[in-house]
Amino acid sequence: MSRTDSSPEEVRAALKARAHMFAVNLAGLESGDGRREIGSYPLRKKGLFGTWQTHIRIYPGPGSRAVDTAHHELSPLGDLDEGLVAALRAGWRHYFPTEETWDAEEGVRQAREVFKEEGLSEQN
Repeated sequence: MSRTDSSPEEVRAALKARAHMFAVNLAGLESGDGRREIGSYPLRKKGLFGTWQTHIRIYPGPGSRAVDTAHHELSPLGDLDEGLVAALRAGWRHYFPTEETWDAEEGVRQAREVFKEEGLSEQN
């Protein structure tokens, strides 16, 4: 997890405004570090049906600041435009990840790029 100097509202607004960033409506069903998720944003650089996504999850942090986690993974919607069998295969690979299909380090690296581009500073 990393902490920002930005509020959850600022982070959510910046992420929602980005191209190829898709809000997940199930945020709040998952928790991290004992906190309820308050925002869930997959970045799919190749569009909605792109094969890969960087998933940024937002949690409330101390002092009205946001805390985030991120990982890079196969998208559950990847290849949906290729037909039902391809979509089912993509969903399976998303929900049952392997070392080849899920990477926390790459997700954090890409999330930091997004935060920097959006002017959302991170605390060290």
